Amino acid sequence: SALDGNKIGGIASPRLTNEELYLFQKLMREVLGSPNIDSSSRFAPDAVEGFVAATGMAEGGVSVYDCMEADTVLIIGTHLSDENPVIDYIVRRISASRRMNVIIASPRAMKLDSSANIVLRHNVASENAVLTSIVIGLNEGKLADTLKSMHEAQLDANVKASGVSADLISTAVNRLAASSSVAIIAGTEFLRYPEGISGLGLLKDLLKSKGKKVTVMPVLDRANQRGAWEMGVHPGFGPGYTETRKGLGTEGMLDAAMKGELDALYVAGGDVASMYPGEDFARTALSKVGFLIVQDMFMTETARQAHVVLPGAAHAEKDGTYTNQEGRAQVIKKLLGAPGRAKQDINIIRAIGESFDRSFGPKHFALVLDEIRKEVPSYSEVSLAFNNKRNTDNKLDNRGALVKAASAPAVRVRSFGAARVEESGARFILTTGNHLFHSGRSSMKSETLLGLLKGAVVEISEEDARSLGLNNGDKVRVKGSNFEAQMTLLAKKGSRSGVAFIAENFIDAPVNRYFRRGGGIPRVDIIKTI
Repeated sequence: SALDGNKIGGIASPRLTNEELYLFQKLMREVLGSPNIDSSSRFAPDAVEGFVAATGMAEGGVSVYDCMEADTVLIIGTHLSDENPVIDYIVRRISASRRMNVIIASPRAMKLDSSANIVLRHNVASENAVLTSIVIGLNEGKLADTLKSMHEAQLDANVKASGVSADLISTAVNRLAASSSVAIIAGTEFLRYPEGISGLGLLKDLLKSKGKKVTVMPVLDRANQRGAWEMGVHPGFGPGYTETRKGLGTEGMLDAAMKGELDALYVAGGDVASMYPGEDFARTALSKVGFLIVQDMFMTETARQAHVVLPGAAHAEKDGTYTNQEGRAQVIKKLLGAPGRAKQDINIIRAIGESFDRSFGPKHFALVLDEIRKEVPSYSEVSLAFNNKRNTDNKLDNRGALVKAASAPAVRVRSFGAARVEESGARFILTTGNHLFHSGRSSMKSETLLGLLKGAVVEISEEDARSLGLNNGDKVRVKGSNFEAQMTLLAKKGSRSGVAFIAENFIDAPVNRYFRRGGGIPRVDIIKTI
């Protein structure tokens, strides 16, 4: 029977290469006629679009070294020391050798705090309140009295919501006001709690309007997440952030599946069942998909539910390009052949395309890159020779490898409502993100990495641990309204009180089970196990 593209969905992992991701969306859009394409089960497509616009990703790549030439760098929405140790190291080294301001805004303490002049230890999900307070503070000087009193009321409300003292906010405002160049490094908390996206856009625009040089760099937590978006693996824009027919994101596809309206779902390398916030919902929805194809390196929870499992290859078993968070195109070269019957993902995607249309391709990854260079103007200069000695710009910071601005991008900064916190009587607000040694789920298969990390850990502030009579290394029960698990306690000096952090990478304590779809930010209690 004829395919109905509206009833087909595709989810591709941001650890695939640019060439694989580009072919994947081409298969979905051009061959299967489906606009339902996504590359994340954790972040809403609208939040992604707003974040792309607010951080200026469509304006081309920004080097971390450019950020470190600014008078002031503001780091917000990322636990940089754990999520991005390399960027953390560069910030520490360069800020130590230059007279510059480092402002860190984060609920959790991190190693980088020791390099900061100002630490804004704010409430969970209150990035918008922090940024709005700074924006109002920077605007204070020019306001008429009536406006000023209105702004003062707003300022008080935002300062209160942020949980940061008014003095600290005004110190940050003064540093930013005195800087002729400002860099903002913005992380994935803006995708978890998208209310902050409009504050980020506002601050960027205000600083520019005051004649300051502003550099914004996103920090992401998956190897090729930026590449996935730039290749058009998103339901709201095509390759190069171009206008396209709007489709369903992961949540929309799972909703459709729940209603029996998804005939087929093709998941290439993403473990939706283990990462989606609300695991029971995801599993039930996947079980109702007419035909579920999963392509992955390992037998994941999602693959267990599939009608067909296609064994894909690992990073070291393929050729292609990745785009890092700076927008730097990087070449990867095949070191090993894929084991057993596994194939490079690009060959699997192409074989599926060819079964519908013999001419589907290009037939080789280098030819796919050639097509990307033609179709996505910002990639027109990306070359497989980037990593060669022939490169004329052979300094450590190879700016030639940064992607250029997209032409006429179809993304805009949006406004989002505040994140709701679950109204249970539990003491801690639960947050999540990556652990230093892991990114996503596939790294959990590494014995070396698992050796560095014995079992699930819950992190709280030292003062909270003391008040509960708990010590570092205690075995505890972390109890939410719909899930509980045993973990080891890590008490951290300087973190915000009332916040518990569990990384999203532990197999023995899947953090997504604490979250309920549409249920807001969960609360948990932490109880010592005897």
